[in-house]
Parts: sequence; C-alpha cells; structure tokens
Amino acid sequence: MSKRSRRKNRRQFDVPVPRQSQTPETNQNNLFAINGQDSMAKQVLDRLSSLGIVASASSSASSTAHSVLPTLQEQMAATLARSVENQKHYIESASRNKNLWFQNPRLPYQYSEFVYLTPEMTKQLLECNQNPRKKTPSVVNAYSRDIEAGRWLQTDESITINVALLMHNGQHRAEAIIKANIACPMYVTWNVPVEAQYVQDSGHKRTVQQKLKLIIGARARHKMPALCRAMMGGVQRMRYTESEIAEFALQFEDLIAWVNKQLPSFRADVMAVVAKASLIYGRETLEPFCEQLRTVVFKSQDDPANTLYRWLQKIKASSGYIEGVGVYKKTIAAIDAFLENRTLRALYERDTDVFEWESGWTVPKK
Repeated sequence: MSKRSRRKNRRQFDVPVPRQSQTPETNQNNLFAINGQDSMAKQVLDRLSSLGIVASASSSASSTAHSVLPTLQEQMAATLARSVENQKHYIESASRNKNLWFQNPRLPYQYSEFVYLTPEMTKQLLECNQNPRKKTPSVVNAYSRDIEAGRWLQTDESITINVALLMHNGQHRAEAIIKANIACPMYVTWNVPVEAQYVQDSGHKRTVQQKLKLIIGARARHKMPALCRAMMGGVQRMRYTESEIAEFALQFEDLIAWVNKQLPSFRADVMAVVAKASLIYGRETLEPFCEQLRTVVFKSQDDPANTLYRWLQKIKASSGYIEGVGVYKKTIAAIDAFLENRTLRALYERDTDVFEWESGWTVPKK
C-alpha cells in the first residue's frame, strides 16, 4: 500500500464525533439505565455469573424463598423508586424547616440511603463543602461521561454529610452531576463524625487489574489496564474511568488476548498500536511484524521491526524514562514503514493515530 493511499485512508478515518447534549428531563440512560437494560451493568453481572461468583443476572426472579439475587430490572426499579421517594422527603423537609435539603436527617445516628440528586441539589451540597479539595477536571469529566452513558455503577461508597450537616465527601461526583446536567440516584450517608475525614479513603484500594480479573478471568493479564488505556486514548491520552476500561475490555477481549499472545513481553503501548492496526489491516497482515519482534529475527538492519526493537532495547538498557505516548507514536512510525514495505533507519514520532474511534468504540468504516 502506498504512502499516499494510506494517508488518504487515515484522513477518512479522522471523523470527529459530536457530543450530544442531555438534560435531566430528556436523558433516559442514567445510572445503570434505570429500566434495567444497561449493557455495562448487565455485562458485568453476566460475567460474574459465568464465573460462578453470583447467581445469574439475566435469569427470571425465582418463585422460591431461596432466591439469592433479584433480577437486574428489579434492582434498578427498586433503587429508582427509593431514591425518588427519599428526594421528595428531603425537599419537603427543607421547605418546612427553611434550610437545605441535606440538613434534615431522618435519624440521629449515622445512616445511608439512595437519593435522586438533581444538578441543583448537588450545587447546594458543594456550597456547604467544608474542606473542598482542589478540583481535578479530568476526574469530573470521566465521572460525567459514565453518568451520561449509563455506565455509573453504584457501590457502598457514598456522598457523606457530617454531624455538622456539611458536605464531607463526594465533591467530584457532585461536580459530575452538574457537568452532565443529569439527575440520578446517589448513595448518601448522614451524621458522619467530623474527624472521620482524616481517615477518609484509607482502605486498601483494589487495582484496575484486580477488578478486571473479576469479569475477564485468567485472560486479564497484568498489562491489560495499560493496554486498554493506550488503545482507547491513542496519541491523545486522557483519564478513563474503571467502567469505561471494563466496557472496552469486554468489547475487545478476543483482540486483547490475540495481541498478548503475539507480543507477550512488550510494552502495552507497542501492543496497543499493533492491536489497533489489526482492526484496519487484519491480524494476518500484522502477524509477521509481531513474529520478528518476538523471535528477534529480522530481514535487515534497517527493517522497521528491527529499528523499533533496537530503540526499545536502548531505552531499557539506559534506564531512561519515556512516556507511553512517545512509545506509541514511534511504534506507529515503525508499523507505517512495515505496511509500506520500506526500510527505516531512525524512528520518529507520528502524531496521526492509526484511526480515531467513533462512538461506542467502533472502528470507522472506509
């Protein structure tokens, strides 16, 4: 394939995806997709079921008294109903008491429940944020994408109100609801001791790799999170949520397994370019390139695979640090030369990605 034709193809793939605006009134896809049909929640539950960790997520409700879990639809419907009723209670209490909605706890001790939070309600929370951290825009953007796309999965981690009736935790989640402009159920805890903020988030956090292993199983190699991030971001890296990474890993599980087999000991950024290129040019086209890297048998000194291999060994031997995106861009240059059947004496960074993803992590059509 000529260089000119490859550039033409790449321009065809570079199609910007418009961001659709949503409002609390029109959005129908927030928080697991309230109707119980959300693909992300269902994929996770179905995978856990197949591994024998939980009962089937897609099975109908059991008529016996020994049912372990309700169906996904039942869980979502119950969560929505409880959160709406609780919202009504707190708003009515605020109206009677002439204060803010979260300053009306039901009980005198610590308790938690779902509340259907609107952007306006979260703005009130933020106005009473006792010790606000510096806002991290990438976190807010990532959370808001999950809320907009229906990937937001609830846990026992809550937005918290301390005994002084001030916001204690949950700043970025509140900001995300405002940014997404979508109302959704959130877990809220009241009457948390003020001093608890000192030990907030002190638990031993699970890594993304450990979480992916729950839904992918043994095929979740240690480089899977980095590989997914590199494939998703390409030459423009950004922060992705764990739900986004899980969704991507489930969608491309077979491709990830293939590239792990082809390049088991190489950096995730190298593997990511090979994987993306295979989606356009076919796995059989990229396998000779992978075999050269894997076996360290090259056609010539200036073979593209050899040039890439020598550069990778050089930075490894020098113990020098290079950002993953730099490795990614240089791998693009090597694969470009390989596909064009030309030699490559020196590597340079290519700023144009193999292709840009369309919505839903779909490959652009030629």
